[in-house]
Amino acid sequence: MTEGTYNELIEFCSKLPIRQLMAYKNHVRPLKNKPYLIAVEVLKIRLNNN
Repeated sequence: MTEGTYNELIEFCSKLPIRQLMAYKNHVRPLKNKPYLIAVEVLKIRLNNN
C-alpha cells in the first residue's frame, strides 16, 4: 500500500509483522512520502513497546 489516508496507512503498518514492516519501510524509502514517514513512526513505536 503506497496510497491511502493516514488512518489506513497506520492500520496497514500496524498489522504487518516487524520484519515485513521493515521491508515495507525500505521499499518506500526512496519516495520519502507519507507511507514512508508512517512506517518509520509505527516501527519506532513497536520497537519501543517490545
